[in-house]
Amino acid sequence: MSEQGIQSLMHITTYAKAGFQRMPWVNGGGETTELYAHVAPGSSRFLWRISMADVTAAGPFSLFAGYDRILVLIDGRGLSLACEDGSQCELQGRYDFVEFPGDITTFATVHDGPVRDFNVIADRSQFKPTLLIVNNGDRFQVVPDTKFVTIYAVECDVVIDAPNHGSRRLSSGDLLVAEDPDVGDWSVSDGVSIVVLLHPV
Repeated sequence: MSEQGIQSLMHITTYAKAGFQRMPWVNGGGETTELYAHVAPGSSRFLWRISMADVTAAGPFSLFAGYDRILVLIDGRGLSLACEDGSQCELQGRYDFVEFPGDITTFATVHDGPVRDFNVIADRSQFKPTLLIVNNGDRFQVVPDTKFVTIYAVECDVVIDAPNHGSRRLSSGDLLVAEDPDVGDWSVSDGVSIVVLLHPV
């Protein structure tokens, strides 16, 4: 029960890194680790997915028709993206990120060795994702139309404070997924986290 007397509908699940699924790329240029995929009822098609990729060589990204993507550099010396529409992007520093359509050909080039990136892929007809890099003690706002919040502890264990639910610890490398999250100010302390807010379209 919330402080206002309204029953919370929030459901929180933590996914441990030991259970993440690893999948090599068809082109041999890297490997994807799937942290979580939200699948449409009665279907094998995901509506949104959180993953990481280890990119070891230059090559094209897989195409995802009807999806939008957000990519965050979390380790390595940099990554260049060149899209078939002529747009280009340089991710040079840790936590640099870019949004781009998943259904246009995108070629990635690594800078001086392999990189690791964090990925959000969402069906643009169903969900609009917003990505935040939350530093130690930072707060972020969950608004009423938010359907999901995900929090990934990048560097170390973090403490999450959610409205009406107190504090909980999230171990380094683990992912928290909150469905129907409580509205209000959330915070993450003791480290850096990648937060994704997913809003129905």
